[in-house]
Amino acid sequence: MLFNLLSNATKFNRDGGEILVRVKSRDDNGIAIVVNDTGCGFELDETDTALMPFGRIQNPMTKETQGTGLGLPIVQALMTLHNGRLGIKIEIHEGTTITLEFPTERSLKKS
Repeated sequence: MLFNLLSNATKFNRDGGEILVRVKSRDDNGIAIVVNDTGCGFELDETDTALMPFGRIQNPMTKETQGTGLGLPIVQALMTLHNGRLGIKIEIHEGTTITLEFPTERSLKKS
């Protein structure tokens, strides 16, 4: 999942852009993995397209970028299998933040 998110963040980032990866402990002892890029982002109404298998958003930046349109759908399917949640926050021309929220039962317990 992280590989797919980092691959997307790299492909759709702007030249000289940044990618930030954070892992956070949640209040319920679950964990969240957050991947943030400074790419072009996409319109909120394009989220369904981005999450559909083979769905490709059509904008000037993605038009020239190769890919199958399977990265986010695979991540979403795997998060469902883990009883987790995939969060997407978009800021047009500022970047995209993807959050993987894993429930407590999928996190290591502290001894």
